[in-house]
Amino acid sequence: MEYTSPQSNRRIDMALVSSHIFVNNVRRIKHAHGMKWHNSDHVPVIFDISTRTWSPRNISKPWRCPTWLLALPQVKEYLCGSLATLMDTLAGHSFPNYNPGCLLDEHKRSDSIYLREAYAAHHNTTQRRLHDLLLDARIKEAESRRRPSPETLKAYKSAQTLYEKYYATVKESQKQSRFDQDLHSDERSSKEFLRPPTQSCHQARLPIRTQAEFVSTASKFRQYWAQIFQSPSRDLNCPVQPHNRRRLQSVLAKTTRRLTTTQRRSMEAPLTANEFYFAITKSARNKAPGPDGLPIEYYLTDPHNWARVFEVCYSNQLQRGRMTKFQRRAHLSLLYKAGERLEPGNHRPLTLLNSDAKLGPKIMSYRLGKTLPTILHEDQHGFVPGRSIQQALFEFTSIQQYCKLNDVTSAGAVLLDFTKAFDSVLWEVLDEVLRHFNFGPTFPSTTIR
Repeated sequence: MEYTSPQSNRRIDMALVSSHIFVNNVRRIKHAHGMKWHNSDHVPVIFDISTRTWSPRNISKPWRCPTWLLALPQVKEYLCGSLATLMDTLAGHSFPNYNPGCLLDEHKRSDSIYLREAYAAHHNTTQRRLHDLLLDARIKEAESRRRPSPETLKAYKSAQTLYEKYYATVKESQKQSRFDQDLHSDERSSKEFLRPPTQSCHQARLPIRTQAEFVSTASKFRQYWAQIFQSPSRDLNCPVQPHNRRRLQSVLAKTTRRLTTTQRRSMEAPLTANEFYFAITKSARNKAPGPDGLPIEYYLTDPHNWARVFEVCYSNQLQRGRMTKFQRRAHLSLLYKAGERLEPGNHRPLTLLNSDAKLGPKIMSYRLGKTLPTILHEDQHGFVPGRSIQQALFEFTSIQQYCKLNDVTSAGAVLLDFTKAFDSVLWEVLDEVLRHFNFGPTFPSTTIR
């Protein structure tokens, strides 16, 4: 690349690429007439370079409810009314085959349909309003020219004034929005101002060129991750990973700590509405939702009543031994790490669960956090409240210094790591470990699957 400029700023004068990139990756080259950057005396040239990939056209991205939609008064009024109807239905459970979880799923489906329709109705409302006002002004202007009279001229002036007034209001609103964004999200100190520039995130597609290659690659990825996650889908037929129960028992036999009777009762206590209220209000905002497209802000429209609903639904689902149909669904998003893109193992999986599916485990995790320090050894630093992995690093460094100062030669350290540790947990092993530590039958992992 060569940089030249008649002014003080710099610009790219030419970019040299190989013939292979030019033939296979250059998509578009054109002059941007009418565009000037930094008062330059040249016409800018726009060119796009990308990798040729094939992607199906009939697959759309999952729908996500925007948070601004939930803040509209008419939307909040509808959601509160539908929630009151759900609570009345849950209260009258005299009919047979009473299933609160099924009622909850159907309620969320109905609200999701309404929110999609409301989003379509409010999307680009401002632009449509501007377009209609401008079109009306142009029509009346043409009418005043074709049939000049005081009435047509007055109608044109009135339409033009209405358009200009609405346009000025929109611009002022956008200016205020940008000011608020700069005020709350812009740099707040010299450290942030002088930070190095960060690279923007770009979409990394798989190098697939044909439909047949897409089908084979998708099948390969699906089979690979289904094997790791132990998918119960019948068409995949994933074999259950075996484990040595005797060896597990021999390892667990060396641990002597157990839950006390009081701790066990605390862990086995029913989930209350108060706990669900704090789980809803303390959840992180602006997070990606699951397959239902409903973020945690959806439940924040009325957290008190939603907490009462979840108290009833979770109690019934725990008795059944499984979560609702919608709560068992998830979106799996793969983030490319390094290496060959077509290898499934070179991607990091992110599982997006529905927001309500994370509330019950959040409460159980909070309860478990108060118990773990009493049953786990002090050397277990990770995933225990009040402990930090930095303590392990400090102890390891202290041992190294001790060996150096005391001339200890017969010493060694083994650093181990599990591949896909969080994605390959065997539920049977987890249940057995929990029973060994004296957890009751209500808490084991079978109740939150």
